[in-house]
Amino acid sequence: MNNPEALWDRIVSHIQPAERAIVEQAYLLAQQFHADQYRFTNGYEPRPAYIVHPLRVALLLVEEWKEQAPDVIATALLHDVFQGVLLTEREEAEAMIRSKMGAQVFEAIHLLTKPHLPTDYATDIKYDRDARYFKVLFEAKKWVRLIKCADRADNLRDSCHWHDIGFWERYSNDTIGWHLYLARNTSALAEVALFKALIDGERLFHGRAPLWADGRFVNPSAAAQIPERIVRVLGVIGLAMKGDTLVVGVRRRSTLYNQERIKEVLLNAPNATYETLELVGLSDDAIFEAIDARLYGE
Repeated sequence: MNNPEALWDRIVSHIQPAERAIVEQAYLLAQQFHADQYRFTNGYEPRPAYIVHPLRVALLLVEEWKEQAPDVIATALLHDVFQGVLLTEREEAEAMIRSKMGAQVFEAIHLLTKPHLPTDYATDIKYDRDARYFKVLFEAKKWVRLIKCADRADNLRDSCHWHDIGFWERYSNDTIGWHLYLARNTSALAEVALFKALIDGERLFHGRAPLWADGRFVNPSAAAQIPERIVRVLGVIGLAMKGDTLVVGVRRRSTLYNQERIKEVLLNAPNATYETLELVGLSDDAIFEAIDARLYGE
C-alpha cells in the first residue's frame, strides 16, 4: 500500500491506452507538487512518500468503485496539490494546473481544497469553514463528491494501518459529522466503505463497535467483559457499568419472555467482574435519556 510504483501500475492497468495521457500528466504534476512531502506515520520509519495517498485514492476509485474516467482519476491524483502549497505560491500553482489539466479538472481540485485556517483559531471558526466547504461540495458533481469520500476512506484506513489513535479520533469525528452524510447522498458504495472504515477503526482502537453502528449502546468497560456474539444473540441493546453492577438494556417488548435467559448467560460470562446485574426495559425515550446522562460515555 506504500509502494508508488506498484500502485501506479495497478491504476494504469484499468485505463485504456488512448485515455492515459491526461492521467500520466496528472501523475507527473502530483509527483512534482508532493516532492519531499511524507505521510505522518506515528513514529514508524521509513515514512512513505506523500504521493502514496493520492495514488491510493485513485486506486480505490478505479478498483473498488469502478470510476475509471480519466478526468476523475486525474483529479484524484491531484486533489491535495493546493493544500500543501504556500499561499504565496498558490496563484502560480493554479495557473500551472489549469494550463496543463484543463478547466474541468482544475475546478474540481479547487472545490476539493479546504480554505486555510489561521494559525490560532477557535472551534467555531473551523466549524464555519467546514460548513461552507461541505455546502459547496453537496452542490458539486457526483464524481467530485466521490473523490472526497475516497480521500476520507483512505485516511481512515491509513490511521488504522499506523495505529495512530490521535489521527483516528480527529478524522473519525469529522467523518461522522460531515463525510458520512455526504457519502449517503452520493453513492451507496461510498457510504458502505466509510461506514466499514469507521467500524473497523472503533474495533481496533476501542475494542467495540461504535455506539451508533447498529442501535446498540455499549460502554468500553462493559464491552471488555461481554463477548459481542453473546450480546447479539440475546438481543441486548445496551450495556453499561454502574459501580459493580452491569446494567443491561433490552427493548421493553422482549423483557417479559427473555429476561431469565439474559441473566443466566451474562452472570456466567467468562470475563465478568461485576457482582450484580440489573435488567432494564428501554423505550426509545429511555435510550436517549441514558445517552444524555452519559451512561454510555462521552
